[in-house]
Amino acid sequence: MSCLGLPLPREFFGSELLTGNDALSVNIMRKRMKALFLACTTLAFCGCTQVNYTAYVGQQQDWPFATGVIVQKRFALPVYQGPPDRPYRILGWVQVENARGALWQRSGGVEFAVNEAAKRGADAVILLGNSTNTSETLAPTREGYARVIAIKFL
Repeated sequence: MSCLGLPLPREFFGSELLTGNDALSVNIMRKRMKALFLACTTLAFCGCTQVNYTAYVGQQQDWPFATGVIVQKRFALPVYQGPPDRPYRILGWVQVENARGALWQRSGGVEFAVNEAAKRGADAVILLGNSTNTSETLAPTREGYARVIAIKFL
């Protein structure tokens, strides 16, 4: 049977038609190969993304802020390219390595870093650095790196 439920011609299976234990062995092998393929595909797309959060410990200061700033608002939190335009306190630092995403996603690890900062109660992040490199695997993915400071507005 094909995946559409239609019978396949006898020539599709080769010159011999397997029966009994031989057919059972082939079916088991096919199932194992499908499981292996699925596991490899999942690993290629998900990879081993490392997200590290380091909490800020110490007395909060009058951190610098700007009168004008560039802000990206396409993520779960605003991403500031420099100091924000109002007072804030620092919650911590987020660093992401080996973030894997689809080739058409250019955000690299920034999205992972923003999501981690949001989990920690941040109102926004200040982007310290990021990079995106095309993966050398057969799967069309990108690996990303990002460092951000998680902040809470006063």
